[in-house]
Amino acid sequence: MSILVNKDTKIIVQGLTGKTGGFHTEQALAYHGTQMVAGVHPTKGGTNWTGSHGETLPIYASVAEAKEATAPGRAAPTLPSATPLSNERRLLVIFLSLP
Repeated sequence: MSILVNKDTKIIVQGLTGKTGGFHTEQALAYHGTQMVAGVHPTKGGTNWTGSHGETLPIYASVAEAKEATAPGRAAPTLPSATPLSNERRLLVIFLSLP
């Protein structure tokens, strides 16, 4: 089953405050204005993430809290590769549909 993401899809990012999540969120924001609306981290809820170009997104302590506040259609848990390559960044992104 494919889960489609388009310009109108709001996405929350699990792992946004990490190196991999932050990098790929910045790439998504730069790519035709993907609607990344929030991040999730259990101990950083209530703070904001700031990207290298000044973008800011709120961080929530749970997916449920982020879902209630932002009404996203998808969640993207970001997982860095288990075997990093020299200067490449690999990422597994699974878009989860939020009921």
